[in-house]
Amino acid sequence: MVLGARATQVEYALLLGVAFAVPVALAVAGRSPLLLAPLAALPLAAPLLRTVRYFDEPRRLNPVLKGTARLALVHGLLFAAGLAAGGTG
Repeated sequence: MVLGARATQVEYALLLGVAFAVPVALAVAGRSPLLLAPLAALPLAAPLLRTVRYFDEPRRLNPVLKGTARLALVHGLLFAAGLAAGGTG
């Protein structure tokens, strides 16, 4: 919240967007479609993004920290699984 409400919302949305755009970009660039596995984590991202977008006081963002950690874990595991299952070539 040091950035202010609007900048916080924009930054959070951009960071989530990049996290989900990278696997798509790799798949489009000819890598394995298995790299799209992290997209299965999108349902975890939607409520977090909604909370950040419409929060009315900074304390309402505290649960988003826990949810973001869970999202990062699931996204990372799915991305790693996609890479391990042949997403490197």
